[in-house]
Amino acid sequence: MKNFLRITSVFVIMFSLAALWSCKSGDDDDNSENAEKSSEEKSSDVKTSDVKTSKVKFDFSNARAIAQLEHASSSGARAVTEVNSLGDFVKILEDGSMENAITVAEGSKLSDIVAVYKSPLATSKDVFVVFMDKSNLGYEYDQKTGVTTYSHIGQLVCVHEDGSIADVLNVDSKSVDYWNAKYIRLKTDSIQFDVNGNLYFVSASGGYNLKGESSEGEMIYQYNPGTKELTLMVAAVANTEYRKLQIDKAGEWIFASGSRSGVFLRAIPIGNPNSFVNIFYKSNSNYSNSFSNQWVYDDNSGIMYFIAEDGNDRSHPIQR
Repeated sequence: MKNFLRITSVFVIMFSLAALWSCKSGDDDDNSENAEKSSEEKSSDVKTSDVKTSKVKFDFSNARAIAQLEHASSSGARAVTEVNSLGDFVKILEDGSMENAITVAEGSKLSDIVAVYKSPLATSKDVFVVFMDKSNLGYEYDQKTGVTTYSHIGQLVCVHEDGSIADVLNVDSKSVDYWNAKYIRLKTDSIQFDVNGNLYFVSASGGYNLKGESSEGEMIYQYNPGTKELTLMVAAVANTEYRKLQIDKAGEWIFASGSRSGVFLRAIPIGNPNSFVNIFYKSNSNYSNSFSNQWVYDDNSGIMYFIAEDGNDRSHPIQR
């Protein structure tokens, strides 16, 4: 039976530099609930620590893209032996050749990769890997001490040049099994960066907050890979959903669209996120899905462009 490789997905290593802002337009929704919750939870910011594990090793040196492979046989069954010593995740080099990018120990299983980003900082070689779900890296039992050590990583990891890993979404450093490990749950399509290399994302319901408590509702977080600090920028507000983020070039504003009893497009100052203002708000609107992506901020002109409910193009100058 002949073994062969099938590339199931390819991820270009993206330089995700959000180049996209004080204003107010349209009807307002209530800021007070967000302000109250943010003031409660901001004090619980956490500092992540690098994970040193033999269960998974990353090597993205000289990579132009990352590919996810399927090792299959002519009958469609998964091959027992690896073809050309390649694992499930490989890096594609400049000349088109492939080498292992991620090596996983026996008994460990990585979730599917959703995206790969390189830090926008020229001085940094950090690479961020986004997985579909958290990954189970198995466990080790020490017969002498009777201690079982579990290994797992979340949906978002920062891989440093030396191969060490920052498990960004882990809010509980205690060694617990895969099923009970406490992680923030990531909306995988929400990743954004500012020019300082800080990463922003939206958390989804069903995970945990920075206090390690069960969390319902979506929140916006900032992660600083230099200090390894994870900061809650916008706390959860009931029935609020975020669908698109953009960070201005100076790293001063978060632009977000979403829905809460209607649709909104708002500007959130990174230095004072409780004082957000709505560029556009329409209550009881039935076009939230289409509106969520129909806008862009032009950093050069300082103008926000968006398409309103009537289908007409609109623009809003931003005072900077």
